[in-house]
Formats: sequence, structure tokens, C-alpha cells
Amino acid sequence: MGLIARRVARNVRVSDLLRRTVAVVPRLLPGVLLPLAITWVPALAFSLWVGDSEERAREWALFVPAALSTWSIVTATLVSATVVAPVLRAQAGSRLKIADVALRGLSGIGAAFVPALIAGLATMAAFAACVLPGYFVAALLFVVGPVAALEKRGLGSLGRSLELTKGNRLMLAGVAFLVMFLEGVLFRFAQFFEEVGDLGVYFVVGSVITAFTALLRACAAAVAYEQLRVEQEGLELGQLAEQLGGVDTGVDELALSERAMEAMARRRAVVGKLSGQSEPPEEAEAMASVRDMEAATQRQRRRRQIVFSTVGALLGVGTLVALGAGAYERIRQGRQLDAMVAEVQQAETRLATPATSAAQADGFFGAAPLGFADGKRSDALSRQIASNLQLVPKGRRKEMLGRMMAIHANTFYGEGFAEAFAVLGKDGSDSDLITALHIAVQAAGCGEGLALAKQAEKNPARAFAKACPKGETAPLDYRRFRPSTPLGRAALAELLEMRARERRMEAHPLHDVTEQLLLPE
Repeated sequence: MGLIARRVARNVRVSDLLRRTVAVVPRLLPGVLLPLAITWVPALAFSLWVGDSEERAREWALFVPAALSTWSIVTATLVSATVVAPVLRAQAGSRLKIADVALRGLSGIGAAFVPALIAGLATMAAFAACVLPGYFVAALLFVVGPVAALEKRGLGSLGRSLELTKGNRLMLAGVAFLVMFLEGVLFRFAQFFEEVGDLGVYFVVGSVITAFTALLRACAAAVAYEQLRVEQEGLELGQLAEQLGGVDTGVDELALSERAMEAMARRRAVVGKLSGQSEPPEEAEAMASVRDMEAATQRQRRRRQIVFSTVGALLGVGTLVALGAGAYERIRQGRQLDAMVAEVQQAETRLATPATSAAQADGFFGAAPLGFADGKRSDALSRQIASNLQLVPKGRRKEMLGRMMAIHANTFYGEGFAEAFAVLGKDGSDSDLITALHIAVQAAGCGEGLALAKQAEKNPARAFAKACPKGETAPLDYRRFRPSTPLGRAALAELLEMRARERRMEAHPLHDVTEQLLLPE
């Protein structure tokens, strides 16, 4: 029976420590997000870097969860040094200000950095050697962070942790196991993204999970630190919090509702009837009223704080996940667009190398087959660019038009437009675009028209279209040139239409897409 009783008692202590840990986490939010972000950002950056390349993501798919879990274990000790002071004050019922939680704990990072790093690495090395020794070492060094932050012992914090955890290591190992088990369960749910093939989002969500479990480990260490000192040194509950700046319950600043006052009056009446006193003494009633009011006020305040903190935590975590997923999506999209431009560059390079064949080597047909083959390859590339532009997100189509046509413009339209497309691809100013078109404008005989357009106040774009080409009807409908149309884009669209008609390719898909992007109908 003694063994069973000890096991039951140990299980109760583990559950009590976890209950207190889970209860205190919402009270630290959102202030705790700042110190937590300091350790989370490197994990997020690593996740984004791995997920940036599909090939790299597939190669590292099995390694990333282990790496993130390792980072969580190593950094949890450091995080515990930043949260131990607000955790102790929260345990004593003190109100926590966001600034105190966010900034006050950061002052302990310097003193705790080296011992926390050693403890984290030692724990991880034990887990790497064999899983069970990892839990044992985690229990031995469970409170290194709080000791280093509050007692300022430096490397002596390691020995102090061994001293405090003596007799309680099995309980602390159980807490470490349950937190790691929870981390594994959350990762199992996150594998949904891996199964649908979106490894980048899976890695980002994994970094958020490990940040959350690092916070759980840190808060558990802070709660355990107070519990161990109370048991071993005979301290009173809340005594450490008093040493850290007192306990601000904020009772005087809160008032009970009329409904709560009536409920307490009914409870006092019931107690009086059961005790045989129809009316309790005035002094006893006054004291009971004060105690009831204080207790009820604190319960109301804590319930509101837990609700608000939980909502804030959900919003904060959701925001972090959204930001991480958004950053990953932008990086992934950028990589895809860069690959698209690289493919155009490679194809254009191949076009610059004339195709050869055995028939050409024998001299059959002279140069005609060579030109015909190059023309087919050029047209295939032009149509591929037009198709690619349809796949690009709408907000980046002008940019991609400029980047790809800066490579292909000389082949498709002829000389004179590559520089202008390069400016468009870099989102250059309208004046830069006009400068890049200077030679093309003069060659088309539209220099005077451009000068007149610059002087027009209401619709410079339409003024240019009417004056270019000089003395002739503009090839494009005037209605497409609106007052809001930049003059540089209008000039580029007009000149490209003139060149396309000269080359008899005004109906080509690539030219249609180009004109539509420059002058939306």
C-alpha cells in the first residue's frame, strides 16, 4: 500500500504542477510574446529557409520536426529565466502589466544565458544519446533558468538546480515527458499540411508549435521553482512574489455587480439559518462581507483576465501563423517567378545559338531552314511568355511582363524596347520609362508629340496618342488612354502597337497580353 500511495501522490503532484502551469500561461499573454519571439524568430527563419526550396523541403522533411523540437528544448531554459518573475507574481494573485511581463524578464537574460545554454545543450545531448536519460537530465536541470535569473549564481545555477530537484526528479521527469508528448500530438495534427504537399506551411506551423511548448516548459520550470523552495526551505506561498515587487491584487479598483451582492447576501442568510443564528453579529457579518467581496472580486477579475488572455493568445498565435504562412508564401511565389524569368533567359540564350542539322551541314536549302527553325522556336517562347503571364498573380503581372520582355523584347519587337521593359520590371518611375523610350520615340517621329503631351494638363496620355504618329490616325482607340494613365506607359503601348503592325503580329497572344497590361480596357 505504501508504494501505491506514493505513486498516487506523485501523480497528483505532477497533475497539480501541470494544472498550475496551464492556468498561469494565459495570464502572461500578450506580454510574454516579446521574450518568446526572441527565441522563436530563428526557428521561423530556419523553417522559411528550408521551405523556400521544394527540393530542400523534401530532403529535410524528416529532419525539421526534430530540429525544431531540439530548439524548443534548448531555448526553454532561457525563456524560463525571462518569465519566472511574472509567473511567481501571478501565482500569488498579483495583477500583471503587459510592460512588466514583456520587458522586466529581459533583464535576466544576461545572467541566465550561459547556464541556460549549457543546461539546454546537456538535455538535448542526453535525448540524442538515448531518450530515457534525456528525461532524467531534464529533471536534474529543470530549474536552472529560474535560479540563474533570480539568484544570480552564474554557473553555480547548475548545482543549485541539482540541490532543489533532489527528491522530486521523477515528478519533474513526468512533467517533461507530458510536455514532449503534447508536442508530438500537435505535430501529428500539423502533418496535415505535409500530407497535402505544402511542406513550407508545415514547417512554419511546426515552429509555432515548438514556441508554444517552449513556453509551457518555461512556465512549468518557474512554477516548479517556487514549489520546490516552499517545500525545502519552508517559505510561505507568495513570499517570493513579495520579494519581487509585491502583490497587486487590485481589489480596491474593482466593484461587484448588484447581482453578485445579492448572491452573497443569500449565501450569508443560508449560513445563518444552518448555524441557528437568524442574524449574524454585526462584526462577524462585516468581516464576512469584506472577505466575500474580496474573494468574489478576485474570482471575477481572474475569470475576465483568463478570458481576455485566452482570446489574446488565440489572436496572437493566429497572427503569428498567418504572418509566417504569408511570409513563406511570398518567398515561395518570388522563387517561382524568378524560376520563370530564368527559363526565359535560358530559352533566349538558346535562340542566340543557331540550330544546326545534318541537312544544313550538307548545304541543302542554304540558310532557309535555319531561319524557319529559329522562327518557330522564337514564336514558341513568345507564346510561353504569354501563358506564363496568365499564371502570375494579378498584382505582379506588370512586373513580370517587364522582367521577361526585357530579355525577349529584342527578339519579339526588335531593337529599342528592352531598356523600357527593364524599367517596367523594376517598377521604375514614369519619368525613367520616358527616358528609356527616348530613342524609340524619336525613331517613330513622335518627339514633338511627346513634348506636347507633357504640356497637356487633363489627359497627357491621350494627347500623345493623338500626336503620334504625326499626321496619322493613332493605331489604338483613344478611349483606352485615360487621364489616370501614366504617360510613359501610354507611350510604350502606342509605340509597341506601331511596331507590331509593321511586323504584322498585332494579333499575337503576347502582344495582346502586353497591350492589355499597359492599357487595361
